[in-house]
Amino acid sequence: MYVRVIGLDAFPNAEVFSTATVSHLKAYTKLFSSKHFKIYGLFQNDHSCFGFWYMFHYSKWGIRFCITPPGLPDIGLQFINASEKNTTRIGTHKDIFELIANTIFQTLPDYTELTFPTEFQDMQALLWSKFTITPKYTYHLNLKSEVSVLLSEMSSELRRSIQNFNYDLVHIRQNENVTVVKSLLAQYSKQKRLKLSTHQCMALMEIYRQFNSGILYTAYTHSELVAFAFFKTDFNKAQYVFGAHVTDGIKGIVPNLFWKAITDFKTLHFTLLDFEGSMIPEVERFYRKFGGLKVIQFCATRFNFKALIYIWIKRIFRI
Repeated sequence: MYVRVIGLDAFPNAEVFSTATVSHLKAYTKLFSSKHFKIYGLFQNDHSCFGFWYMFHYSKWGIRFCITPPGLPDIGLQFINASEKNTTRIGTHKDIFELIANTIFQTLPDYTELTFPTEFQDMQALLWSKFTITPKYTYHLNLKSEVSVLLSEMSSELRRSIQNFNYDLVHIRQNENVTVVKSLLAQYSKQKRLKLSTHQCMALMEIYRQFNSGILYTAYTHSELVAFAFFKTDFNKAQYVFGAHVTDGIKGIVPNLFWKAITDFKTLHFTLLDFEGSMIPEVERFYRKFGGLKVIQFCATRFNFKALIYIWIKRIFRI
């Protein structure tokens, strides 16, 4: 097995890997230059590509970073492991993770921070390569459940908010025009609540919509936009990407914005909603109220002394 950087023209096995994944990668290759956003292909010795992942490279203050691409929940690792024997499957898995570690070392980063998809729980090969492994959490909501079951699994507070909500005051719907959220998005970006800039968020939504793999929900009181939520879709799965809301709006707008998305996703026969990260206390408390399953995903970090000085400066001066 070996690894090399690939373009979308060399993307592996379109019949095996989702077309939505391809569109997501097209979105990011348009949003970021190939210097920063790189797709790494996994190849067998016969030169057939059987998997991939992606990383984001940049420099700041002379520090070289290798991280999970901004705005994405993980590095998108996918590969085909056709081995039937359990021992062979585990061995192949560890070989792939060792390849990932060696590829990172070859790029010579000072600071590495990569989050892996939730289905990958064996981080032993990265531990052997001196990475620090820390858990992160998200919530998955099973959309195959009946609406009555979803409501019963919620917190009583959230359920009352949904059942007693006055839809005469607030209009919640899907919106094809992503430009309507720009002003509210800019307010949120100024508060540093999003990892991407307003321009990047707008560009990302436009590109996702272009490839039919993004859905925007908006909430209006009269003619004023008070909240929005943007989701990306992949096969039968929806994933929350980002959103924003006014701080002095009508109580219960955001939960009902999500509930509208959830009921629509059920109609579209989606089976899972990923709330995409729950590491901020107030965000975790909100997602928890929907009654989803808490899922662990692992983050691998490694940095040298040069990057450690940068981290100390950043913490001291809150840069």
